[in-house]
Amino acid sequence: MFDTTARVWERAGEVIVAPPVPVRPFIDTLKTRCRSARASSFGWVIPADDAETAVALLRAHFPVVQDARQVAPQPPPFVDGGCDDPFRRLDLIAVLTPAAPALRAIYHDRHEARAAFAQLAAYDPTLPAQLGLAESLENQWVIAYAAQRFWHELLSGLAQLVHGVVLADGTVRETITAPDLMEYWHRTRRQICGAVPEHTGQRWYPTVATLPIWIAGLLACLEGPAFTLDESTATVFRHLPPWPLRLPSELFRLEVKDAVHWPVSVCVLPGSQVGDGQDVLLHLSAVGGLSKNRALWAAILDGRREPLAVRIGKQRHAPRRIEGRRPYVSDWNDQPLHASGLSHLALTHRSAFEPALGQAFVHLAGNDAAGAPDLVQFAQQLSRAISLPFDLAWAAQLWAYGTNPDDTETALITPLPSIGCQGYWVLADEPRWMRLIIAVQHGVAPEDLRDDDLMITDIGAALRLDDVIEQAGEGGDEGMRDEG
Repeated sequence: MFDTTARVWERAGEVIVAPPVPVRPFIDTLKTRCRSARASSFGWVIPADDAETAVALLRAHFPVVQDARQVAPQPPPFVDGGCDDPFRRLDLIAVLTPAAPALRAIYHDRHEARAAFAQLAAYDPTLPAQLGLAESLENQWVIAYAAQRFWHELLSGLAQLVHGVVLADGTVRETITAPDLMEYWHRTRRQICGAVPEHTGQRWYPTVATLPIWIAGLLACLEGPAFTLDESTATVFRHLPPWPLRLPSELFRLEVKDAVHWPVSVCVLPGSQVGDGQDVLLHLSAVGGLSKNRALWAAILDGRREPLAVRIGKQRHAPRRIEGRRPYVSDWNDQPLHASGLSHLALTHRSAFEPALGQAFVHLAGNDAAGAPDLVQFAQQLSRAISLPFDLAWAAQLWAYGTNPDDTETALITPLPSIGCQGYWVLADEPRWMRLIIAVQHGVAPEDLRDDDLMITDIGAALRLDDVIEQAGEGGDEGMRDEG
C-alpha cells in the first residue's frame, strides 16, 4: 500500500527519502528534477541543495510522510478545495468505463484490469493519484488502503441513490440528483477517512476538489447505458428498456446437484420471514439443456422439498419449494432459443399473478439499480390481497409509505435477496393498509391521522336486525308464506 509511511531523514550531510513502494511517477519525476539523486538499498540519497525539492515531490506522490530531520520545516496545511459543479468531469466516464470492473473489484483484487488503469494515466497522468491509485514498477498498480475501503463503501451503497420510475411503455427512467451524490460522498468520506487532516502528510484523504472525478468514476461503475446530464434540474438520467431484462444479465452457473444451469434471475424469501426458518424459492428463471431443465423442474417440485444451492451476491442461500398445492406458475419456451438452441424455464410463485385475500404476495421488478416497481401491477395485486377499496392512482404513495415505515413497525414492503430481478415481499396487513389508504385520501402523513379519521362512516340508513320486516331469498313466495 502506498499510503504507508514515507520517511525522510539525514545522514552525513545528505538527505534520504524512502518511499514505501517504488512508484514510477515519483521515480521518473525525481530523476528529472533532482539529477544528483542516487538510489540505494534504503532509499534515495539527495544532496542538501536538492533536499526540499525531493521532499516536496515525496509529499506530492505519497499521502503519509514522516520527516525526521533535526530541522524539519512545518508541513504545508491540507487544502481541501471546493466544488461548484459536481458534474463537471462527466467527460471522464468514457475513460473510466473500461476500468469499471477493476474498480468494482478493488477491495478484493487490486491488480485486476491493470491495462485499464494504464489508460487513465495515459489520458491524464494526474487522474490515478486523485483516485488513490499509483503505478509501481513492472506495470504493477498499488492502491492506498484507505482508498480501497473508500471505493468499496461508495460502490456498495451507490444503488440507493438511483431513483427509478416505470413509464407507461414499460421503460424505466432512472435519475440521480447532484445533492444526493454530494451528500453521499461527504458522508462516506467522513465515515471511512475521518475528519479533514490539518496538514499534508498525515494520511490519505480525498479532497473536495476531486469530487467531480469521483462522481464520474461512480457513474461509470453503474452497469447499463451511460447517464446524460440534465442541466436544468442538476440531475443525470438514463432510460432502460422494459422489464424483465432492463440491464444485461451475465449467466453464471447455479449450484444444483447433478445438474448445471444458468439462472437469468432468482428471488428468495429469507427464512427469517418464514415460519419454519427455511429459505423458500419465489422465482427462478434458468437457461439450459431441455433434460437439465426438466430435472431442475422436477427437483424443485418434488415432495421432499430438497434445498437448492443459490449464490446471490456474496451470500449463499438454500431455498426450498413453498409448501402447498400448485404453488408455482411454470413457463417453458415453445421452441429452442434462437441463438443457443437451449430451453428456458421460468418458475414464479403464484402470488405474483393471483394474490390470495389476506395473504402476503411477491412483487417482481426488473434488474435496474433502483429496483423500480411496476406500480400498475402492484396496485392490481394489492387490490386482490386486501378487501379495502382504494384508487389505483394512489399506488405510488402507498408504495412509498409501505417501504418506509417508522422504527416501531415492520415494513409492509420488504426487498428480497434477488439477482437478475428485484423481488419485494408485500404483507397483506389490512389494519395498517387501511391507515395508509386513509392517510393518502386525506392528504396527510399516516402519523398525523386523528382517531376520528379512522372511523368507518356508514352511507345510507342503518337499521337494526329486528327492524327488518321483509327478506328476499331464493325460496320465493313459498318461503315467505312458511315464515308468515
